Amino acid sequence: VAVLQPVADWTQHLQGTKYPTLPLVLPATYGLIENMGPKQPLTMDFSGEASYELAVEDIHPGVLEARTDMYNDFVARWITNIDPAVKRTYSIASLLHPCFKRYDFIDDFDLIPQSEKAWALRELRNEWATAWKPRPKPVNAAAEPGADVPTPAGAHAADAP
Repeated sequence: VAVLQPVADWTQHLQGTKYPTLPLVLPATYGLIENMGPKQPLTMDFSGEASYELAVEDIHPGVLEARTDMYNDFVARWITNIDPAVKRTYSIASLLHPCFKRYDFIDDFDLIPQSEKAWALRELRNEWATAWKPRPKPVNAAAEPGADVPTPAGAHAADAP
């Protein structure tokens, strides 16, 4: 139960309905992975009891093995082998959230290289430039029917074509 509780809490957090959850995926997942590390103490938090931490050397070998296997699986799924397009979406969503706009949450995690911050910002800028940035209107575009046609200086509107 103690090994699965952090995953249950993570799942509950990402299923929120009263707040945007897409920007939370990477920060919450990286936090979960970091806390599940084989050298991290195990937090014992049972309903109705005070929580406490169990040192790694005090964790039952079977529990430690299960925890290490889960950790390795999460690292593979969310860090090593994550689809770049999926990671890009989560990264951009995180950058657009006010809490994570500097992408500083990765500073807390040893598994995530600092180059990720520059990569995420570059991806956001590319997305803005290619999909969202307003395009300038062509200067010499043909006028649409019914549109006002500008008249040259010194000419009268009646002289306009």
